[in-house]
Amino acid sequence: MDLHIRDTVIRPGGDGNYYMTGSTGDDIWRFNDGVELWRSPDLQHWDYLGVVWRTMTDGTWEKTPQDLHGKNVVTNWAPEFHYISKRNYFVCLSMAPGGISLLKSTTGKPGGPYVNCVPGGGKLRGWIDATLFEDEDGQVYFVNGGAGNISRMNDDMSSFAET
Repeated sequence: MDLHIRDTVIRPGGDGNYYMTGSTGDDIWRFNDGVELWRSPDLQHWDYLGVVWRTMTDGTWEKTPQDLHGKNVVTNWAPEFHYISKRNYFVCLSMAPGGISLLKSTTGKPGGPYVNCVPGGGKLRGWIDATLFEDEDGQVYFVNGGAGNISRMNDDMSSFAET
């Protein structure tokens, strides 16, 4: 594959396929379209599913330009795709230079579309590198900042049950 992608993450979905996403675009330091997603049944052959969440049309707070070293930027970094058992498909993404969103598929399908699942389209605390961890007991934890912040999510994944 000839891709311009960094912060690449591959995760299994709930349908037997693997899903890949990452920071994409020609200049991820300044702007990208949103979250792109690829699917593979075998980690060898990949199908492009497209941009499943567009910053400027699907975003809430995310589409407001932020100052990064004296430049206005609208770009997401290190999006991660997750299937959370018996719940749905989610994407964690970091907006440069700070702020984190948790997106949820509105259809229950990997290809979305996705919306911010925090009430009011809210911005989650933390700076970058967000991920989700589902424990064996079904509890889901939101982790960011190099594992410096770990918070248990509530059952509908819209906020923290405890921090």
